[in-house]
Amino acid sequence: MSRSESPNQLCGSCRGAENKNIATLWCFDCLKPMCTECKETHLDKFHTIIPISETEKVDTSVLTGPCTCIDKCSKKYFLHCKSHDEIYCRLCTREKHINCMEVQSIENAAKGCQDSASVLTTDLERKLADLKENYLRSIKEQELNLSDLNSKKQEIKKTVRNFRRDINEYLNELEIKMECQLDRSYEQCRAQMTKLIDSMQERSNMLSSLEDTLHLLIDHASECCTFIATKNIERIQDDEVSFYETFQEGLMKLDLSFSGEKTVDDLKKVFKTLGEVKLEAKERNIKDFAIARRYEGLQYSIRLQKGASRHHAYDFTELDLGEDNRIYRTCLTSQKVVIMIGNEREVWTYNINNKTKERIDLRDFPEDVATVDDKTFLVAMGKNGLSLINLATKRKQHILKSFSYRVVYQDGVIYTVHDNKLVLAKLNGSTMKKTDIGFEANSMCVNRKGDVYVSDDKHICKLDSNSYQKEVVLAEKANGTCDIGDIAIDKDDQLYYIDKTNDAIMRLNLNSKKINVIIGNLQNPLSITCDKITNQILVITDRGTSIEIWQL
Repeated sequence: MSRSESPNQLCGSCRGAENKNIATLWCFDCLKPMCTECKETHLDKFHTIIPISETEKVDTSVLTGPCTCIDKCSKKYFLHCKSHDEIYCRLCTREKHINCMEVQSIENAAKGCQDSASVLTTDLERKLADLKENYLRSIKEQELNLSDLNSKKQEIKKTVRNFRRDINEYLNELEIKMECQLDRSYEQCRAQMTKLIDSMQERSNMLSSLEDTLHLLIDHASECCTFIATKNIERIQDDEVSFYETFQEGLMKLDLSFSGEKTVDDLKKVFKTLGEVKLEAKERNIKDFAIARRYEGLQYSIRLQKGASRHHAYDFTELDLGEDNRIYRTCLTSQKVVIMIGNEREVWTYNINNKTKERIDLRDFPEDVATVDDKTFLVAMGKNGLSLINLATKRKQHILKSFSYRVVYQDGVIYTVHDNKLVLAKLNGSTMKKTDIGFEANSMCVNRKGDVYVSDDKHICKLDSNSYQKEVVLAEKANGTCDIGDIAIDKDDQLYYIDKTNDAIMRLNLNSKKINVIIGNLQNPLSITCDKITNQILVITDRGTSIEIWQL
């Protein structure tokens, strides 16, 4: 815990039990807070004293020595052993170093460690910065991985919901088909049985009529008449018995049955799961670690990097640049502010840290943007020239009247192109140089020497900063297909371009002319720009609806 976290901390140097003085200072040598009354005593000892408020930046755990004495000894008893590269106390840890030859006092060992040219501190600063940067890279990588996992989770959920919906729709179709089949089968049975019933009812009615006739004959007719009628009825009855026996043999009982009598338990056996969710650990696309090695007796960190790692990705739903939601050109400040030419050719800013968006109304039609510093940027506005914009005030200063469709800023010099001309100017608007390119440049970038690289989507040409003679460094493929898109250059003067055929970002080695894929599997990359301070590359993808930020 830092000293400043306790605003009413008492002085640690005052003597006496009734010490009520509030500490406002901190002694680096005594590692104690102190009041102003005790300051003079410490100054006599040539101790280093700072305001206690500044100790919030200090990790006091690294300030103590290795001493294990019960009564803590002074730093003047500390020695440094070069053989073991250790600081030790001559009073309590002497045995380990008793035979060591390269031993010196802490004062001699510490001489010059605060100098700007000190190898010890400058190397340690670089190691800490490298290692911290690697951690931050890993954090961003994991955050991006987590974001991708969340997107994948939502995608799988949607897939499962759609699968269940499709199953429900299919079951509904099967139910309708089954009901139709059942209705047809029943109708066939009903028609056949109704016909049989009608036929049997007709014969039954005939027999009833014969019964009535026989009864009337017995009651009212003569014996002769009754005898004749009885014999006829008997013949009809014999015929009907023969018919009924034949009819009865062919008479069958119809039945409806259902062969798919599956219960819910049966379906559970079939649908034990709708699928299987797998969590896989895949090999990372980049290797970015701090690796320690010995060099002239010192430890230092190096980073190994292959390709690039994606730090951020924003689509049109998050940027929300209006009806069109298109981004045409972009750049990035070191304070993580993305500057974009978006819908209706307006300029928008998006702060990555706090996720805030602002619109800058230039009342004009911007064509390109370039960062000057954390507070200002340049806007190329075609026939209306070039303007300097203040990010905080949104104030516009018109600085160049000549046509400007592409703009780059490098070491106090503005580089802009129009038609076949390259123009160099200062921020005050004064023109330094004009030179003919020989073709209309669609993209441009500048290295640290001031060499200009321009592209017309068929060639990438270099204009030397001395003579501005044109040299072709890359041309379209021999088969005539044009795959060269936007170009950019990083802080190490490495050249990148969009391969529109393969939807990738390529790195061109300007010495060997060797080409490597740095970022692949992009979706319709439109434009790239490289921030030379952070060495991050911004890629506009998906025909202008998304921005991806990659660390080179």
